[in-house]
Amino acid sequence: MAAPACNRDSQSPVYVVSPSAAHTHTFILLHDVGSNGSEFGADLLRLGLTSTGRTLDQLFPGVRFVFPSAIFRSCNAINDHGISLWFNMASFGQPDFRPELQVEGLTSSALQMTDLIRYETSLVEARNIVIGGLGQGCAMSIDFLLGLNYSLGGFIGTNGYLPFGRNLENLTAEGSSEDNVDDNNNALTTARQGDGNSPDEPSVGLCVRVQRWVRYLMQICTPNIPRREETTVRTPIFLALNDGEAAASHLHGQRAATALQRDGYDVVWEYYPGPENGYEDPIQVDAMVDFIRSRVGLIPQI
Repeated sequence: MAAPACNRDSQSPVYVVSPSAAHTHTFILLHDVGSNGSEFGADLLRLGLTSTGRTLDQLFPGVRFVFPSAIFRSCNAINDHGISLWFNMASFGQPDFRPELQVEGLTSSALQMTDLIRYETSLVEARNIVIGGLGQGCAMSIDFLLGLNYSLGGFIGTNGYLPFGRNLENLTAEGSSEDNVDDNNNALTTARQGDGNSPDEPSVGLCVRVQRWVRYLMQICTPNIPRREETTVRTPIFLALNDGEAAASHLHGQRAATALQRDGYDVVWEYYPGPENGYEDPIQVDAMVDFIRSRVGLIPQI
């Protein structure tokens, strides 16, 4: 049954579905633009059926499902009207357009997620926490994951993309150099000046460079000595995309998967040409369940 979470800001309530068995894992899943935690959570656990007609909470009774809500923000993509979203965007169809508008929301939403993670790790270990989401919620969760300095149990995202995708591709592209960076993208140039990697320093892993860049972007303190062990590179990632009405393009999803794989992450990438909205496609839900079983190590109760 649904229960309120611990005390939160009244503008960003958290919808929680408590486990029906002993609590072993927590899934924190973020909604898309224009939705909220209770709406997304209720729909996911009602409509997200496997091919055998089972729901995620039935298959995983020890999971505590946590669905936070984004606050209402002015959105440039819809003429500055207010809507619930994790970060501002200039264009929903072109997430790389005017990315500087996204920074404030990414930063404040990351603080919201940090608060959630801090509370949930008082209940279970970080290795038993899975994060992810749908659409912009997936994108927000990817960015948050890349900035963490410890691994989680897994990531599950649908119809998402990588915020500042072009920047991170430039940062991690094989054989890239500072000269390859788009001069018009001041955010990347500024962040890379602060990532601690001068030409005289030894090269660090791509996952470390990405972590430091994201943390700089979100104004999160970064340790002086970068270490691969203090990134989320050991966190397995499931990314899926279909052709639903609100889905990001296949190109953006594929680019996100490719960039993450290049960074050293274990990424399962699935593309479904059907019009269903991610969790409404039994084939996709089956794939999620298989990922949870094989990568997260949580066995479904058949």
